[in-house]
Amino acid sequence: MFVPLAGTKPIVLNAPPLVAYHHVNAFQTTSPNGTTHLTLDVLAMQQADYSNRLSTLSPDTFKAAAKPELVRLVADLTDANKDSTSDGVGLSGRVQARVLSQRAAELAAVHPEAIGLPHSYVYCAASAFDDAQHWGPNQVRVEQNRLC
Repeated sequence: MFVPLAGTKPIVLNAPPLVAYHHVNAFQTTSPNGTTHLTLDVLAMQQADYSNRLSTLSPDTFKAAAKPELVRLVADLTDANKDSTSDGVGLSGRVQARVLSQRAAELAAVHPEAIGLPHSYVYCAASAFDDAQHWGPNQVRVEQNRLC
């Protein structure tokens, strides 16, 4: 659920199933044709297994488990308040998700001057493996510049 700062009613965003556990940045844009988008960059996993413990990790852990990746969610807010539920919550069903980096990542951030604004770089600790399936513990610092 998204609650706009402008004081309008909350909006329910129907996003693909993800476990988003670290917020990186968010910003709103309006295109010349009047379309309004909310962009959320998050570290997210397709699923989460909280049974793993640091004391029981093995190389197989990084082959089978879902990994945390940098994901961008883009919601079209243009018509969000035209439809609403009986309790007045606005509905929007148009949320697209795309993986921005295949590296497993943690501790992502943008430059402080870019918070709440469109940005070009995300800084994070990441796995050395840039692979769709395999991953490992955080070993490198990454400056991700494939965002916009």
